[in-house]
Amino acid sequence: MTGTYEFLEMADGEKIRLGLFIPEKQPKGVIQLIHGFGEYIGHYLTVIDYFVSENFACVMHDQRGHGILAAESPKKRGVAENYQKFLDDALEVREIITQRFPNLPIYLMGHSMGGNIILNLLLKEPKNQQFYQKAIVESPWLDLAESPAKVIQILAKIGGKISPKLKVHTGLKLEAIAHDAELVKQVTKDGIYHDILSLRLFTQIKEAGEFAQENATALKIPTLLFCAERDGICSAPVIRNFAENVGDNLKFVEISDGYHALHLDTQAQQVLAQMRDFLEN
Repeated sequence: MTGTYEFLEMADGEKIRLGLFIPEKQPKGVIQLIHGFGEYIGHYLTVIDYFVSENFACVMHDQRGHGILAAESPKKRGVAENYQKFLDDALEVREIITQRFPNLPIYLMGHSMGGNIILNLLLKEPKNQQFYQKAIVESPWLDLAESPAKVIQILAKIGGKISPKLKVHTGLKLEAIAHDAELVKQVTKDGIYHDILSLRLFTQIKEAGEFAQENATALKIPTLLFCAERDGICSAPVIRNFAENVGDNLKFVEISDGYHALHLDTQAQQVLAQMRDFLEN
């Protein structure tokens, strides 16, 4: 899938890479995608290709600490001043979408850490919900399937307060991403993907997941939530519990035998078709 890329300077001077993918015909709407931890735009090209073929425009950015810029400057990998910067960047991209695609419905989609981010974008400032017609959340990082020991979490919180640059290799279970081991290898050995996260961001993402759980009832826009039954990275029970606390505006879909990255997994085409149907109906 080809698109156009540009580098943007955010309000605080940080640069990010933005990708725009536009169908040949007038698009039905625009999907703003938010990627997960360690990922970048390139990991979502099959998703983007699908939606462009269905006549949706897609807009996506490499988040701070991720993607091409982080690969070129390894000290930036997994680092951002704080979690709020993720939300600020998403909103700045949202403003750009309005400028580039006036008068089109705009949808929000996020996977894993990206799911955490879009839920907090919508719940921390409920007025942000008016910026989107619908939201799609896939395998959100509300809690981990296997949380670090309490002492590790305490040390991470202390270290994160000292500096935003203190970081670790997370040891993410790559085999839990999708059933196809060769595909997972291609995705994670491309020189751009990484498993590095600052202690500050780890603590703040965890707190953001707890906030989303505690404020689930405030989610009011039509939302499609996917859960992978065999998610070995994010906690499926916590995702189910979150779903139970949202109102009738939420459609919850659990994929039997699904692994974490449902858009790459064995039932990817069915998942994408359900996403399309949700946006169109």
